[in-house]
Amino acid sequence: MKKKSAMPRLVADHRCDECLYTEARVVSAERAAELILQCHKKKNLFLCHKGTVAGLDVICHGSYTGELDAHQQRLAVSVDWVRLVDPEQLGEVM
Repeated sequence: MKKKSAMPRLVADHRCDECLYTEARVVSAERAAELILQCHKKKNLFLCHKGTVAGLDVICHGSYTGELDAHQQRLAVSVDWVRLVDPEQLGEVM
């Protein structure tokens, strides 16, 4: 019996206009640093708040590119572990 593969995780294909990893973030620099450190310690990737608002778990582009090297990113896409989405168009993803 063939094992059913999990659906790919959604990942923002670029940093949104309010990305935690930019100066335009919606939280203070101190809070951003805390959140990033928490994710790093737990080996988690930060979820884009625009995805959360849209009811979707979308990995933040800044977190994805900061925690995975270019080879890991290409591998994840090539084996369908991730699906890149535009964070500004999340209403059209599903």
